[in-house]
Parts: sequence; C-alpha cells; structure tokens
Amino acid sequence: MTRFHVHIDHVVLDGLPLPHSALPELREALTTHLTTLFATHALRSAALRPAIATRMPTPAGTPKGLAAQIATAVHQGVTR
Repeated sequence: MTRFHVHIDHVVLDGLPLPHSALPELREALTTHLTTLFATHALRSAALRPAIATRMPTPAGTPKGLAAQIATAVHQGVTR
C-alpha cells in the first residue's frame, strides 16, 4: 500500500461571498472531503507532479458545499 501526506499551507479564496466566521467550518469540511476522496480513489503513480489549474464552477452557497468543490478540484489535479 502506498501512503502519502498532503500538506496545504494556504487556500486562497478571492472574491467568494464567504464570511470570515465560516472559515473554520470550511477548513473542517475541506479536510473531511479530501480525506474521503483520497481514501476511496487510488492515486496513480503517474501523478508525481500535480497540475491543479481547475476553474471552479459557481461557488456553492455553504461552506460544506464549497469545500466539496475545492476538494474535488484538488483531487482531480493530483490524480490526473
């Protein structure tokens, strides 16, 4: 089994209508979604250099919805 560690220093969400008070919920939901995606979808060995240049669709209205969109974009960039 291959194990890897992902460390994200910063997530820049410029221009999103998300209040500062929602950031802890977003952070927790993003961690949960990324963990689930990487645990359930195998990482291909060809994914040595992530290519994360994904445009987000119209942002979801909730921190959890937005976190799911961000996690999906990150996962797709890493597993291409």
